Amino acid sequence: MPKFKNTVVALVIAALPALSACGSEPTPPTPPTPPTPPTVTDAHGHVAPHGGVLVELGDHFGFLEIVLDAEAGTLTAYVLDGGAEQAVRIAQPTMSLVFETPAAVAGQTLALAGKANVLTGETVGDTSQFELTHEAFKGQTALTARVVELTVKGRTFHGIAVKL
Repeated sequence: MPKFKNTVVALVIAALPALSACGSEPTPPTPPTPPTPPTVTDAHGHVAPHGGVLVELGDHFGFLEIVLDAEAGTLTAYVLDGGAEQAVRIAQPTMSLVFETPAAVAGQTLALAGKANVLTGETVGDTSQFELTHEAFKGQTALTARVVELTVKGRTFHGIAVKL
């Protein structure tokens, strides 16, 4: 029986540090990692770098990324390379779209103006970004249109469907 008592005493002594920890302050939980914003990808897994919708130009020749800011009523188009990663400057000063929706601009051809960017050195007529602000876009969550004509790296595209 003494051997059993010694074993019990040894177990109690070994458990004391763990038992004394029960009365101490608990360690605060690690704060949860904030969720990462969703990434918008196309059918091939390309990520839209500005959070918009990608429209493919040819077979991975390039992309248009279309971003609608419904609060500001601004529609922005970015011309991107075939991996949707790098900006591609084009010579057009504007990019015209024929709108199907929203109803307020249905049937109208509106031009997105080329945007200059001091940081990248882009200028109107040598830019990858085009923008249009219109009251009809405020509060919209979707729109459909067609790009009239777009020339990228010497290749011209007509009637490119845009659907958000």
